Amino acid sequence: LVVIDDLGWDDLGFRNDGQIKTPNFDALASGGVILDNYYVQPSCSPTRATIMTGRKPVSTGINFWIPNAAYGLPLHETTVAQLLNARGFQSHAIGKWHLGFFRTEYTPTFRGFDSFYGYYEGSEDYFAHTTSGGLDFHFEVGQRCGAKCSQLVWDAQGLYSTNLYTQRAISVISSHNVSTPLFMYLAYQGVHAPRQSPDHYVKPYLESISDP
Repeated sequence: LVVIDDLGWDDLGFRNDGQIKTPNFDALASGGVILDNYYVQPSCSPTRATIMTGRKPVSTGINFWIPNAAYGLPLHETTVAQLLNARGFQSHAIGKWHLGFFRTEYTPTFRGFDSFYGYYEGSEDYFAHTTSGGLDFHFEVGQRCGAKCSQLVWDAQGLYSTNLYTQRAISVISSHNVSTPLFMYLAYQGVHAPRQSPDHYVKPYLESISDP
């Protein structure tokens, strides 16, 4: 399951006559099914909570983006990872969480995931991986990986998050034992603020888009 944060309706090549080059998504669209009559909330946390539980925001209580406050996806809610794990799946979360972290019980490996590689909060620097003055990039392996288990990924600083999350996804898939079913939740940071990208992604649009 791949989630793209704050992607606009017209931000894919097959919707904008190729103004933005997205060949892989264009290929998926041409060979798959486009669901173009579905809607999400105008902020990220309600949509994440709905994806994770299958329940509407009015039921989860997550009706707006989660700030740095003492709440998150209620612990009585069952996540898709917990349901699939009960059926023999291995579940891995990669990228943005943003469903609560004020207590460890709200973090991914306490919500059914066997590993987590990513950040807890709503936004951060794409290269430094810092927010609110500190590093928010975690690697956690094993169910209920708490304070004595979670590792800060200091060596990720200076590396672009999209590439890091893609590399982690490839690693998870490549090392997975196919005798066990796999669920992977790949929640990219992009295209959420701040607007940061390697220069080689920006330069092709300097002439075609006035404010890339």
